[in-house]
Formats: sequence, C-alpha cells, structure tokens
Amino acid sequence: MPDISSLIQSKYLSKSDLGPRLAALLTIVGGEAKNVAKQGAAPDVKWVLKFKETAKEWPLSNTKLRNVAQITGSQNTDGFVGKQIVVYYDPNVKYMGQIVGGLDVRAPAPRPEAPPQGTVQQQVAAAAAAAAPAAPAPFDDDIPF
Repeated sequence: MPDISSLIQSKYLSKSDLGPRLAALLTIVGGEAKNVAKQGAAPDVKWVLKFKETAKEWPLSNTKLRNVAQITGSQNTDGFVGKQIVVYYDPNVKYMGQIVGGLDVRAPAPRPEAPPQGTVQQQVAAAAAAAAPAAPAPFDDDIPF
C-alpha cells in the first residue's frame, strides 16, 4: 500500500517528492515572498524558493532561509539563483515544540576531483618525475680569470 504522504496533493515540496532516498539535489531558479496560509487563516508570509528540477515550491522558515543564505554564500536572495542545495527529509524536525518530521536543507557534498588521466604506469612515472630532485648543473671547469 502507498504511504499516505504520496496520496496528499500539495503545491509545495514534501517528503513524497524527494524519491526513495528522501533527498534531492535542487537548483534554485528564483523565489518570492508569498502568503502560504491556508484559505481563511491569518496571513503567513514566507520566502518561497523555486527550483529547476520541479514545479513545486518550498516555503522557508526564517531558520531555513538563513541556512540557505549560508550554503549559497549570499545574504541577498538574488545570489541564491543558480546555486544548488540538498533538500532532505529529517524525522527530527520540530514544529511548535513537537517532533513532527519535515524537510531540511544542507550543502551538496563536494565534488571529487577528476581522476588522473593515463595508464597506471604513466601516472607513476609522472609522480616520480615530480618528486625527483632537480639534476645538478653540469660541471663548468672554465675559470674566467
């Protein structure tokens, strides 16, 4: 049977949108301040991020907005555009003092450097050449006096 979170439709990003790994690498394409309150409720304006990989938006709490600013290296929301973040499900997210689980954000893992090119023998030879001491200057026995 399906998880009930996959049956509940929402215009905002949710756990069921993250796939089986419960995490997604997303590219920020914009954002705006929006009233995210339910119809008839008091206004609740939050910064809402938009992504390249999904049509769903993600409203941010003040804490998550600060975290995104730190991850992207920009205190200006215009600087978020084009940057990538990882949105993941954290079962320990609290709301109003209760552990309810929810989405959180972290920086993407650093990308590994490209592996060295060439055969193993070429790599060993290149490393040995780089580590070898410089050859001494040829002996010059001409004395100019």
